Order: sequence, then structure tokens, then C-alpha cells
Amino acid sequence: VIAWTDGMIASAAYWIASAADKIYISGDTVEVGSVGVVATHVDYSKQDEQFGEKYTEITAGTYKRIASSHSPLSPEGRQTIQDQVDHIYTVFVGNIARNRNMSEEQALKAADGRIFIGRQAIEVGLVDGVSTFDHVINSMSSGVAIITSEEESKIMNITELKEKHPELFQAAVDQGKTEAAASVAAQVEAAKVEGISAGAETEKKRISEIMAQAVSGHEAIIEAAIADGKSDAGSVALKIVAAEKALRAQKAADAATDAAALKGVAVTSASGVEANTTAVDPNLPVEERAKAEWDKTPAIRTEFKGNYDGYLAFKKAEESGKIKILGRK
Repeated sequence: VIAWTDGMIASAAYWIASAADKIYISGDTVEVGSVGVVATHVDYSKQDEQFGEKYTEITAGTYKRIASSHSPLSPEGRQTIQDQVDHIYTVFVGNIARNRNMSEEQALKAADGRIFIGRQAIEVGLVDGVSTFDHVINSMSSGVAIITSEEESKIMNITELKEKHPELFQAAVDQGKTEAAASVAAQVEAAKVEGISAGAETEKKRISEIMAQAVSGHEAIIEAAIADGKSDAGSVALKIVAAEKALRAQKAADAATDAAALKGVAVTSASGVEANTTAVDPNLPVEERAKAEWDKTPAIRTEFKGNYDGYLAFKKAEESGKIKILGRK
């Protein structure tokens, strides 16, 4: 979006134009600026008297009709108008600073209400250069950047330098290459450091998330996942779940085998009568199975002389393979 004028671009018109990508003027007599805000209060009270009229304004709200045109302007009314003007001025200057990529200090220097003529407006940063309307249109139509008379002068200076002082031109080119190479090298090094740091943080997070999946008895899965450098917490959790299922299935199978081996083995009760151990679900945890057998089988309680803790220890040792029952007497 390009703004262009061959006469005047001031006040609110300049506010609009400042939002364009570039602003061009046609020549050295174009007026630019008048950046400021004005409000006017007209006191008609004397005129009302001449017409024999007297206005009585009945209001609600402290500032309603604080600056009535049918009464002289009071100090409070003046301050209210001034506050409004100051606020709009702040917004105006802030927009110009943003639109023209200027600091507010720079914008304020050009926003004191003055009119800048021609190149004065270029010097304070309100416009970008001098160009004809046809040149602006042709450049935009062809997609070629608009070159102002000032930029043409710079190009000619470079051309003259190359032709008249080739050694200075080459020195400038070499210096530019050196500075560019140094800048690129610095950027590459900074990117490398940033990449290493980011990678370390990512790996630290990965290990932390994997460690959070740890389950007793599956430490090897955790260690392997950390070592391979690519496993994530989700895949580790799935492996642990699968391993835990397999382990539980194996324990259930072992328990079923042991239960089948015990089935039909006679246990002598206190009365001398042989009784079989009551069947219990082999898929239950060892503590629950031991308690169920203890409660359901008097012969077990007799055999262990009422010591449940001793029986539980016996069951755990049996399931871990530390002991094996070959027979009973």
C-alpha cells in the first residue's frame, strides 16, 4: 500500500497515510504534518442574552454539559476538553510511531503541529521520498521497488566509486564479505549451542518421563529404553504392561500347577481324620489365597498350630521356589 500526494497531506489525512507501507510526495512544495489535535468551545451566552433567551440545562452526571455552549467555559470544563485532546493526541502520536517504525521521541519531534514542506518532511521521517505519480504506479504494476531521487543519487555514487576508485570499491566489497562471514559464523555457533541445549533438555525430559513408568521387577525395560536414546514413555509403559501381564500369567500357571499337585494330598486333622485342602482361585494374590485356605481348611490351621503368619511365610516361600513339597506324613 503506497500513499502519495501532490498537494497537502496533514492532520487526520496524514494519520491515515501513515498506515501505508510507504509515503511519497510529488515535490518540494508539498505540505506534510500538522500532527496535533484541536477542540473548540463556543460560548453563545452573550448572544443568547441579546435574543432574550436564557438556557437552563438540567443534567445527571458530573461531566454532562461540563462545557456547555450556553455558558462561559469553566475551569472544570476546560480541563475536561484538554484531557480529551491530550488522550487523542497520545493515540495519534503512538499510531504514527508504530506505523512509521519510529520511536515515540522521534514521532514527538514531528508531531508538534507544524507543517513541514517538501524535503523537510523527509528529514523528520514523515515521508519516504519524492516521486511522480506515474513512477509510483508503474513501479507497483511491474513489481519493481520504487527508487526515489535520493536513492538514485546513492546508486550513482556507488557506480562512480567503482569506476573512479576501483581499489576503494574492492576494499569495501572485501570488508563486507568478511563481516558477513563473521556474522554467519557467529549465527551458526549460536544456533549450535542453542541446539545442543535444546537437545539436552529434550533428552532430560524423555528420561524423566520414562523413569516415571518404573514398576518393580521391570528395571531392565527401563534401562534398555534409556540406553537406546529413542524410546518414549508411552512405548515403555506398553512394554511394562505386556511384561507384567506375562508375569502374572506365568504365576497363575505355576499356582495352578502347584494346586493340582496338592489336590488329593491328605492332611491329617487333629481328630485323626484325613481331609483335602479346600480349592481356592489360583489367580488371586498369594496373600488372599493363603488367607482363604487358612479360613476354609481346619487341617491347615492345625498343622501350623494356629500360626497364620507362619503359614503365609510358607506359602510365599513355596511360590518363590525356595521350598517344594514332595509329600506329607
